[in-house]
Amino acid sequence: MKNSRATLSIAMIVKNEAAIMAQCLDSISPVADEIVVVDTGSTDETAEIAREYHAKVILSDWRDDFSYSRNLSLQACSSTWILWIDADDRVPTNSLPLLAHLKREQPDKVFAMIIKNQRLDGTGTEFLQARMFPNNPAIRFNGAIHEQMMPSASRLGMNMVSTEVVIEHHGYASHEELKKKAQRNVRLLLKHTKTTSNDPVTCIEIGDSFQIMEDFNQATEWYKKVIHNKQEDKTTKTLASQAHMGLGNILNRADNFQEALDHFDQAHLLCPERSDVLYCKAVSLEMLKQKEEAVQCLSEIFSMKPVALPVGVDFRQTEIKAYLRAIRLLRELGEKEKLLNLCEQALRKLSDRQEIQNMAGVSFLQCNKLLEALHCFEKSLSIIFDNNIDAYTGLCMIYRMVGKLDVAKDTIKNIKTLFSAYAQFWALYHLIDPTEAAKAMPASISKQELEFEMQAIESQFQPILDSNPQ
Repeated sequence: MKNSRATLSIAMIVKNEAAIMAQCLDSISPVADEIVVVDTGSTDETAEIAREYHAKVILSDWRDDFSYSRNLSLQACSSTWILWIDADDRVPTNSLPLLAHLKREQPDKVFAMIIKNQRLDGTGTEFLQARMFPNNPAIRFNGAIHEQMMPSASRLGMNMVSTEVVIEHHGYASHEELKKKAQRNVRLLLKHTKTTSNDPVTCIEIGDSFQIMEDFNQATEWYKKVIHNKQEDKTTKTLASQAHMGLGNILNRADNFQEALDHFDQAHLLCPERSDVLYCKAVSLEMLKQKEEAVQCLSEIFSMKPVALPVGVDFRQTEIKAYLRAIRLLRELGEKEKLLNLCEQALRKLSDRQEIQNMAGVSFLQCNKLLEALHCFEKSLSIIFDNNIDAYTGLCMIYRMVGKLDVAKDTIKNIKTLFSAYAQFWALYHLIDPTEAAKAMPASISKQELEFEMQAIESQFQPILDSNPQ
């Protein structure tokens, strides 16, 4: 029997989120019966913006404990259901009807939603996370960081039910910012382990944080704690898969590719839905000179459908990288028919990615399909033109190949202001007009950089350079 008077509270903790608060609340307001915001010390207009949306605003100090602040927000909620979100979350419009339906369900379960991290380049990890649960005082968060409420719900006999609701997370961070967050996370997580047992979730979070910090010895230690735990249910198997993958990546970095393969095989066995494991395995195979096996491994990725898991997997980026690596390997293997077929497949699925267009363009050129290559490079520039030296390189190679060297020289002059700081531009310039390039090249571009980039271009376009000498 469904609850006829179901309502939904939105619970948030925030600090200095004025720049993004309105976008978040705009996205969730259509299904919110109540908004509760715990502000942990904002010095901007975050609280004022929340009040404009008729939110209950609770001013609190920050105690270095996310669970404490989360639980403050839960205490102030009065609806049948609670959905917790962060200020850098957005609920896409097509998820709103699903949420409206879920809040009419009997409040005896926890709903997991698909969290999609949205990176600036259109990729990002995806994972399942418990987000919506009954308003019950026995359900509370635990853990100073990476806090969880599911253990308390499980003690009440509630199960986690997966849904198709998507929550987009827009908190993009640079690598340096990620390292700073990882350092903070490790400090809080290690503090947490002093008072609780080393559960697999915490061990994975610590291991992943140490890996981001590039402390691979510590990361290895914590991953091994997970692997030594008994793997009984789907969640613990997925966590063990993450540990094996982490160890495999560390071993790849140490050029221990054979042992890395063993861990990737274990990771795949435990969680066959993970395309990123197959990609990492392909890297090991390539490094072991097993290129055909690497292509076969990558090919499995192209038929996989994303399945949200308890750990984050960047399905979008993995698919892009898999096509790029497989296309390059087929070129190196001289498998022209397979190469052309894979290029066509990649262009059908990922036509909006400039790197796919550029890689296909180079491949078409090497197969003497100039018109197809031209279309790829032009399409690539229509996607991104001001940070796309690879597409201009391809176009200039085509102009050179068909005897239009003047057009190539004009192109070089037109893009000089865009790419004059790039060594790749000056390598291209030297291939098209070596005399002028030598006169104009700035001192900031070293001879070593120039030679490296010229070799990179020549390795891609050698058949063209060989058949079309200046």
